[in-house]
Amino acid sequence: MSQEDVHLIDIKDAVLSAFQPIEHLFRLMDRVSLDDGGEVARFCSGIGLELAQGFRLTLDRVLESLKTETHHG
Repeated sequence: MSQEDVHLIDIKDAVLSAFQPIEHLFRLMDRVSLDDGGEVARFCSGIGLELAQGFRLTLDRVLESLKTETHHG
């Protein structure tokens, strides 16, 4: 594994670590009881979890692109 690859992995880990509390919030919101008026929180949670998944996929694509540029450029 090249130094550039290690650097990209470090960047990804740092970004995901910074984002993780937000993702945990969405997971917590998903567990709110509907009996306690948690319907809105659960809807927001579903949206947030989808956004989080999209964020992770986009991050992977961006870092893969950087990795390709680094190896070919």
